[in-house]
Amino acid sequence: MTPEAVFQEVQKNIPFIRGITVSGGECTLYPNFIKELFAIANEHGLTCLIDSNGTTDFSRFPELMALSQGVMLDVKAWDEQTYQKLTKGPTNSVVKKNLQFLSDCNKLEECRIVCVPGEVDVEDVISGISQIIGEKVRKVKLKLIKFRRFGVKGRLQNTPSPDDAYMQELLQLAMDLGFEQAVIV
Repeated sequence: MTPEAVFQEVQKNIPFIRGITVSGGECTLYPNFIKELFAIANEHGLTCLIDSNGTTDFSRFPELMALSQGVMLDVKAWDEQTYQKLTKGPTNSVVKKNLQFLSDCNKLEECRIVCVPGEVDVEDVISGISQIIGEKVRKVKLKLIKFRRFGVKGRLQNTPSPDDAYMQELLQLAMDLGFEQAVIV
């Protein structure tokens, strides 16, 4: 589909929505498409958000950033080896660079962490995000997502969900580090 064709579908819902969010496998692999779509959406007064795993360097796309009101960023892990084990990706340095960039240009809408005890270094992720974004920690939403194995295939398919006490400990850590908009989902 073209950006115009996608917006024709969006337009049917304008009376019921305030904006659009692009996501996918990784939507930022198609920056020109998103830029064109966001330009059209902006002309119609809609807000535009990006849902990303952070592996594309946002600083390379200033025009796209100008058209976007913000980015919802998944932070998979803080430790590089943990990140590589989870994602099979080479490094999380771009994700960390994006945290700084998005914070600096006030485009960091939300950070999300899928909480999987023994698999994700959640405490380090929360602390690392806090250190990078500094005082903006109060304004950035933080979603602590309770891992659920439903629909999961592969190595983690039999991994249990974390218990409520663990999730509450993570929420308390986030609040202690200044996250005023931290929630468990």
